[in-house]
Amino acid sequence: AIEQKLNELSDTVKQSLGDNEAFATVLVKATQLAAQTNAQKMEYLANALKYAAEHPMDEDRLVIYVNCLEKYTLSHLLILDYFYDPKPYENSKTYLAGGVMTYFYDKYPTFDQQLGNVIMEDLFRDGLTTTHGNGTVSSGGMMVKRTSSLGDGFIEFIGGYNHENAER
Repeated sequence: AIEQKLNELSDTVKQSLGDNEAFATVLVKATQLAAQTNAQKMEYLANALKYAAEHPMDEDRLVIYVNCLEKYTLSHLLILDYFYDPKPYENSKTYLAGGVMTYFYDKYPTFDQQLGNVIMEDLFRDGLTTTHGNGTVSSGGMMVKRTSSLGDGFIEFIGGYNHENAER
């Protein structure tokens, strides 16, 4: 997956990679991670490398994003995706109010809510979301985007969430 994504780079981008120290740092870290990750996270890692090659950014941000990708489970990425764009999770149920994760738990009723609370705290602590906990909000508030600009950047960095294997 990584080799394929890097082969998709334009010749101009490939030629500039030798001068991109931040990309070199990410490439080394990604190579280490590749040996210890599953296929879906490997896809995100490949997307991240391609993104880093095509969109130069400071080394701090790159390292933070790669570290998040390393430590987060697929459930972290699923919940981050929900906070990034909750609209696809909306269903036909009518709520006057509910928790910020109500529609998520409607879609994934067997998802462990205690685990969900831990994941929400992780995402908030790392600065990727603007909320923590599952406080009660109005029905309109249940559909509000809750990722920070850092979280939005991370979603772009990994190429978005792949819903193919998300059924829980």
